[in-house]
Amino acid sequence: MNGTNSKNNPVRLQAAHWLLRLEGSPGDGALRNEFESWLQQNEAHRAAFRSAEHTWARLGKLPPELIATPATPADILPLKPRRRPRIFWASAGALLAAACLLLVAAPVIQRHLEADHITGVAELSDVVLPDGSLASLDADSAIAVDYSGAERKVILLAGQAFFQVHPNPDRPFRVNAADLSVRVTGTAFSVDKLASTVTVAVQSGTVEVASPGVAEVSRLGMGDRLVFDRQARSARQEQVVPSTVASWRSRRLVVHDATVGDMVEILGRYLPGMIVVRDGSMNGRSISGVIDLTQPREALNALAESQHGKLSQITPYLSVISKR
Repeated sequence: MNGTNSKNNPVRLQAAHWLLRLEGSPGDGALRNEFESWLQQNEAHRAAFRSAEHTWARLGKLPPELIATPATPADILPLKPRRRPRIFWASAGALLAAACLLLVAAPVIQRHLEADHITGVAELSDVVLPDGSLASLDADSAIAVDYSGAERKVILLAGQAFFQVHPNPDRPFRVNAADLSVRVTGTAFSVDKLASTVTVAVQSGTVEVASPGVAEVSRLGMGDRLVFDRQARSARQEQVVPSTVASWRSRRLVVHDATVGDMVEILGRYLPGMIVVRDGSMNGRSISGVIDLTQPREALNALAESQHGKLSQITPYLSVISKR
């Protein structure tokens, strides 16, 4: 399968942009009329928009009940100065949540257009690749597959994946994540792409990892893990228990010396909406333990409490971690 043939179809991109504009301005009649005109131009437009709507609903990023509808003049009541009714704050909260979630949803829709395989919130999936190799996708993850050239290539667009590769010395298997490149012939390993790091861990076999800014290629064997710092452009190598590699496949996450910021991002794959850490100094702190991914909300609360913080659920789709 070639992952580059139809990912940037302009009609699909237009449909995604229409969805974002309509969700952001539900009461704009002129915008709605312009959209209806575009929709009626041909069946391709209608099919692309149906696909975009299906993706939005499946990923659960922005529920329709959070889209605030502007009040009509008949709904407006005279108020005393410096007083705000409860309905104002409720509407303001909904608008804030909707705005935040739109920021989250835009890259998610773009990712869907680029991906061959994608998972939603708290969804795990096993994908059989064209050569029979297996890719297991963590929640909120996406890959693009390109077997058209001399190499078998997979791009990790987001999230985390575990690969069990069928050996073929004449046609290497390569995984790209950000600027990191992992080359193998046959092995089992995981790649995790976060905002701050990309991590490669080997359960069995060997891999070669080329890191940007690192002159030498890193050779990893069973139980080796390489953590690449995307900002510092540096890598460190460490040992892990092989059986703990990709432990998330059994809904159990073994964490050793991870940062709070990374853990918030990982747990965010299992919770709809977005998580905000008000005190940025928390993000760099280290944490270790075993996390039950079947109870992500409880795990997030425990994480906050371990840092002497508290978790506040503003809406079902907006959570805030702050200091006590």
